[in-house]
Amino acid sequence: MRLANCVLSLMLVALLAACGPTTEVLTLPDASEDFAPVPPGQIEVYRSPDAPRCEYDRVAMIEAQESESVGLAGGVSQIDLMRAAREEAGEVGANAVVIEEMGTEQFIETKVEADTSEYERTESRKQLGQAMFLAIREHRPCETDGGP
Repeated sequence: MRLANCVLSLMLVALLAACGPTTEVLTLPDASEDFAPVPPGQIEVYRSPDAPRCEYDRVAMIEAQESESVGLAGGVSQIDLMRAAREEAGEVGANAVVIEEMGTEQFIETKVEADTSEYERTESRKQLGQAMFLAIREHRPCETDGGP
């Protein structure tokens, strides 16, 4: 019974690790129009709200998060969080995302399994990565101010 529970737990962890980040998308009410989808590879990633050079429309807020067991796959990848945000941004027609915040934290996950005669407690170190992005639709090409 214990071996079966162990195998099942390991399979579940492997399955969840293969799923990648989860995302939540909130379309903003001031998004003035529906935009055509954009391929993720064409979406710019800006690390600061001051970075976009063009005028833009705010399209959506995207939250991405991922939980990994520390040591299995090296922890949470910020690149995976950005990749997930670019995919979601493309679906709502944004052509860029601005990183609002990004971070990771480690925690101990405790699981207790019990039946009528005994219980088993296991602990594992986990890492949670979370990021918030603003999906924007830049007005391209940018109007220049005549400078160099």
